[in-house]
Amino acid sequence: MIVGETRTVRHTETGESAFVFDATPTLTVTLPDGTTDAPTVSVSPGTSNETQTLSAVVSFPQGGQYRLEWSMDVGADDPLVRVETYFAAWSDVYAFIRELLSRDADSLPDAKIDRELARLSRQIVSQCSSLGSYGSLSGDDRYLFDDMLAYGAAYALYNRPSSSTITGSGDVKKLTQDGLTVEYDVGTSVTSSGTAANWLSEYQRALGLLCPDALIDPARRARTSVPVSNLPNSFDPRDSLYPSDVERAAEAVG
Repeated sequence: MIVGETRTVRHTETGESAFVFDATPTLTVTLPDGTTDAPTVSVSPGTSNETQTLSAVVSFPQGGQYRLEWSMDVGADDPLVRVETYFAAWSDVYAFIRELLSRDADSLPDAKIDRELARLSRQIVSQCSSLGSYGSLSGDDRYLFDDMLAYGAAYALYNRPSSSTITGSGDVKKLTQDGLTVEYDVGTSVTSSGTAANWLSEYQRALGLLCPDALIDPARRARTSVPVSNLPNSFDPRDSLYPSDVERAAEAVG
């Protein structure tokens, strides 16, 4: 999703035999700021059937994670609750991620990307609490954050057999980070010439520009009261963004 969009979202419920809902299902949408909305839910076919599809029109006015909770009554299951996670980004990170991975919307749907974006967003904000929430970002910070999300999600998806082009199975026999070589007991292994490693570097670069202190080891950061902005003049976050460089700069001030 992109902030400002309105989409029809769907949830499919399948039973072992034909069934109908005892009452019209409900949907509670929790927005990133904690407020809630309750859009009207439609059911198809609605008559006795092994599969029922719920749908609702949902607006995404804020940036960040959305929690969608479907609640339905089916016989003794009262209520039956299903929870889904959606994410609304400031820019079209979905198209960029698919471009990096050479995928299309059929092989890499928004729902799979949403889970990665929500997870990464939580991690980044926890690393750099001074940023506040994703939804509170403004100006260029929104796009730097989205750069992090895009490169970070692409890197994660690339290295996940369940969502990447890796077809190996069984135990991982070898995993080399620099060359991103993955060897499995059975099937195809994958070796990257550094492309995915570059995505991780771009993730770190954007993180360094937006929140350079997040790249310093937390234990070391706690031992010094000198703000990152007061580090020696030779340390410029725009030029030196990798953890080892940041740590060396931190050592210089104690």
